Amino acid sequence: SVTLPVKGGGAMTVYGSAAPTVTNSVFANNTSSNSLEGGSSVRLLNGATATFSNCTFIGGKSPGDGGAFFISSHTDNSGVFLSNCSFVENYAMGGGSGGAIAARGTGIIRIEDTVFARNKGESVRPNSHPLPMLPLPPPDLLYVPRASQRAPHNVLMGFMQAGAIQCLQSGTLTCVRCVFDANKNVSPHFGGGAITAIGAGSNPIFNHSVFRSNVGTGPGGALFVADEATPRFHDCVFADNVDLLTAWGGGAAWIQSDVVFVRCQFLRNRCAGGGGAIWMVGKMYLAALGRALY
Repeated sequence: SVTLPVKGGGAMTVYGSAAPTVTNSVFANNTSSNSLEGGSSVRLLNGATATFSNCTFIGGKSPGDGGAFFISSHTDNSGVFLSNCSFVENYAMGGGSGGAIAARGTGIIRIEDTVFARNKGESVRPNSHPLPMLPLPPPDLLYVPRASQRAPHNVLMGFMQAGAIQCLQSGTLTCVRCVFDANKNVSPHFGGGAITAIGAGSNPIFNHSVFRSNVGTGPGGALFVADEATPRFHDCVFADNVDLLTAWGGGAAWIQSDVVFVRCQFLRNRCAGGGGAIWMVGKMYLAALGRALY
């Protein structure tokens, strides 16, 4: 384990044309004091490419985005590849978001057969906008609010917490056969218990993945999607996720954008507000039903 007093990437920083491969390694209890670009274990910047397989990232803490990983690249041919890894009990605290990973830019990020467990994102920022209070809606399976209940853009961009992965305008994030278990957004603002996707270029794809027992203190027990992000979920299971915010809701997902679910299952999700499974503003395509919902 390595602790650096000033920079992000507490154990490892990868920059430019560097392209390391790391296997069978443990990154434990690393820290970063960088309040913007965190990544207590790994920070990847400016076109770097890195491959990690059979690695464990555990107990990392960062006051910046990315409790374990911070990825920022605006070079299309850069890439981060993770396979058979585990992210456990990493924490993006204070002003940070993305308990395990914060992703930016246009590079390729592919994650396969990886477990995200008990990671936390906090993101209590000094200029926080208070959440507008809404009438308590019914806790139905799917809740579609009125247009007046949409959150304004400046509020959305002020809160981008995520218990496991924060995806901000990063259009090439793909997760295959991953498990998101008991991750938590610990701040009562915008952000999902497991995943937050915000921005017009934020189009992550999740295939054959499981979201279970994640907790959103803000909207979205597992997912928070907003501001023109368009994620796709294929053959995924959402089970036993919980949203605790009475003013909004979405036991499994809070969506203020467009989204596609293909052959997905929603089981035993619950919320204190509206939408036991989904709180929806925008267009949702449920492939199992063969129709779009507006």
